[in-house]
Amino acid sequence: MRARTAATALAMLAACALCFNALAQPRRPSSQHPVLGTWQWTDSRNGCTEVYDFRPDGTAPVVSGDERTDNTYTISETPDAQGFYTLTLFTVKDHGGKDCGGDETDNTSMENVVYLLFEPKFTEFIICSEPRVDACFGPLRRVRR
Repeated sequence: MRARTAATALAMLAACALCFNALAQPRRPSSQHPVLGTWQWTDSRNGCTEVYDFRPDGTAPVVSGDERTDNTYTISETPDAQGFYTLTLFTVKDHGGKDCGGDETDNTSMENVVYLLFEPKFTEFIICSEPRVDACFGPLRRVRR
């Protein structure tokens, strides 16, 4: 009976490891996706800067104040009817430090879903916690493509 319980537990651990690995694997956006590139925002309240580098391979290193994180991301290929793109960011590794919000939480293995709304020329976007403009910060400005 113990062997069966151990085998079941081992199978469950293997399944969890596969799920975690799947979450951490980047999915590449199309090569023409407007999010690709490096974006920057500075909080006018405290002068703190955030930099997001959305790479073609589906990875996105982020620097927020003193915090640096390694992330993977997926993003909808087209916006919804209101113009929002859905972005899912998975933190593979949080290297520590205080972010621009004053938080020092280790976000390793956390997933965050946000909504991006680009201006018409795709040189700026806002990040929203919900797909509505009153739940946003920014704009983030394109530093390079």
